[in-house]
Amino acid sequence: MSAGKEYIDQMLQKYKVLMISKSTSPDGTKAQVIFDHYRFDKGDYFFIDIDKRADCDEIEQYLKELSGTSTVPSIFIDGKYYGGADDLIVGQKLESFDQRLKDAGIKFDRQPMH
Repeated sequence: MSAGKEYIDQMLQKYKVLMISKSTSPDGTKAQVIFDHYRFDKGDYFFIDIDKRADCDEIEQYLKELSGTSTVPSIFIDGKYYGGADDLIVGQKLESFDQRLKDAGIKFDRQPMH
């Protein structure tokens, strides 16, 4: 197994909510703003900026295997692909994102968005 795949697999096992993005992604920034309004138990949420990693291209290929797309951000809940920024935006408005977190047994406190 390649180092990039191994790293992502480890992160998917370790964190209940994982967002994989790039520092240059406007959609990643939008998603991060939404995540800033969620308070997860310590160690449940993690954010990875893959463009700062030498194996960025390899990770993008692996994301395509996992989710069907290599676009970022890629959001995973309990090791399963949830979607990208648009899915998160719609999901938090309709509270289906919150329900998905609850269904996975993930504790969180959602702060109001202004």
